[in-house]
Amino acid sequence: MKKLFALALALSMTLSLAACGSKPAATAPDANAPAGNSADPSQSAEPALDYPVQPITMMVAWPAGGGSDLLTRAISADAPDFIGVNMNVTNRDGAGGTIGFAEAVDYANDGYNLLYSTSGVFSAQPLLRDVEYSIDDFSFICGVGEKPMALAVPAVWGVGSLQEWFDYVAANNIEVTVGTSGAAGSIPAFGAEALFPELEEKGLSNYNIVNYNGSGELIPALLSGEVNCAFMHPHEAKPYMDSNDFAIIAVATGERPEKFPELPTFSEQGVDFTLAVLEGYIAPDGLDPAIRDYLEAAFLRILEEGGNYMTYAEGANHQVRPMSGEEFRQAVLDQSELFKTMFG
Repeated sequence: MKKLFALALALSMTLSLAACGSKPAATAPDANAPAGNSADPSQSAEPALDYPVQPITMMVAWPAGGGSDLLTRAISADAPDFIGVNMNVTNRDGAGGTIGFAEAVDYANDGYNLLYSTSGVFSAQPLLRDVEYSIDDFSFICGVGEKPMALAVPAVWGVGSLQEWFDYVAANNIEVTVGTSGAAGSIPAFGAEALFPELEEKGLSNYNIVNYNGSGELIPALLSGEVNCAFMHPHEAKPYMDSNDFAIIAVATGERPEKFPELPTFSEQGVDFTLAVLEGYIAPDGLDPAIRDYLEAAFLRILEEGGNYMTYAEGANHQVRPMSGEEFRQAVLDQSELFKTMFG
C-alpha cells in the first residue's frame, strides 16, 4: 500500500503540462504571435469574438488570504492588460471547496464566470462525501501550477530533519497536533492520513490531525500554537521560514525542489512519499470553445509576462506548470482514478 501510494502520487506530480496565452483584443489571439503587449488582431485566422465586453468574476472556493486566493488575485490584476477587462475575485469558501463548486454549476457559461480549481475538488472530495457537481459540469481552461506538500514545524524547536523532530518531541513529551492546509477530503488531508501512519512506524507517536480550510486558516494556527506542526505547501511557508517562524523538515517531491534546494525530501530521509496538488482555471460547462481558447491563451501570456503575477511568483516561489485546458482535465481524471484505486 505504501509503495502504491508513493508511486501513484509521484505519477500525479510528473504529468507534463503545456500551454495557453495571448492578449486583450476583439479577436481570438494568435498563439504564435511574437511576445509583447499585444498580437495584431488582423493577422489572426480566428473569427472575431464579441468578448470580453464586461468585467469577469473569478470565484475562489477557499478563504481570502490563502495561497489559492493570493495567486488568483495576482493573475487577476494582470487581466486588463492580457484579457482586456477587469477580473474581480470573490471568495465562496466551505467544505473544502465543494460548496462553491456546487453553486458554480448553475453559473452562466458565458465566459464571465470563472473558477480557480485544484485537482482535489474532483479527485479527492468525491471519495469523502456526496458532492453536487462532477468534472463534466465544467469546461477546463488551463492549468497554472503544481504545489507539492511539505512538513513545517516551529523554528524555535531547532530541528532540521524528521529524525531530529522525532527525538525532540519524544524528549519533551510533546503531543504532535498536525494542521493540514485543506479540509477533510482535500489532497492535503488525504496526504496527512496516508503519511502519518508511516511516520509512526519511523518513530513518531502521540499525534492527531486537524484539517483547516486553506493556508489562510492554517498559518495563524501554527503561529499561535494552536497546532505545532503543519502539512502545507512550501511556497506558502516561505515568508515564515524567512522570518524564522517555521522550519520545513521534509518536502514531498521525488527530488529537492528547484526553488527550495535546501529542503530535504521525505524519500532521502527514508520515507517513500510524494504528493502534489494541481491547480488551474475552469468555467461552467458549455463555454464557447472560441472563448475558452481566448482565455487559455491569455492566461499563458500572464504566466509568461504578467507583471503582477511574476512579482507574486518570485515572492511566493510559486511553482508554475502551464497546461492546456484538455491537459489539465486529463491530469485531474488521471489523479481521480489513482485515488479511487487507493482510497475508493
